[in-house]
Amino acid sequence: MADRLGVIMSNTLKAIESGKEEIFLIAESARAETQRLTNELEILKEELFKTIEEVDKYEQMDRRLRHQLMIVSCDYTDYSENEMLDIYTKARDVQTQLKILQSQELQLRSRRDDLERSLRQMESTIERAENLLNQVSLAISFLHGGLTELAQGHNSPEQ
Repeated sequence: MADRLGVIMSNTLKAIESGKEEIFLIAESARAETQRLTNELEILKEELFKTIEEVDKYEQMDRRLRHQLMIVSCDYTDYSENEMLDIYTKARDVQTQLKILQSQELQLRSRRDDLERSLRQMESTIERAENLLNQVSLAISFLHGGLTELAQGHNSPEQ
């Protein structure tokens, strides 16, 4: 009976140790993914910063050109048709580019938020895997102790 119990405990211990290795691999995979997400997030933040600067620049250009359009519209007799058309065309082009940049900024912000969420989830996964590794290590330690006691009890003269 003691031999059978020893075999069962030994097989259980092997299964738990195998599970521990799998948990470790999951934790390592999550760490690698966390690093990849962190790198991607840094690159994205730089791109977002540059895009925000471009949006600011184009907003200033847009305001300046709108002001010029207002002046040209009020004093249309002072400007040639080509001058008015040139200012109108520039204003339209700046507004178009501004809308493109604003759309790009929104997409980058959304992607940044998604990456930050994914990063938090990966960090949580790592933490849970590490906690589980600690619990499994404790269970393995208990089983090793039980096997040792079982082996000592089986070899003692009282049996």
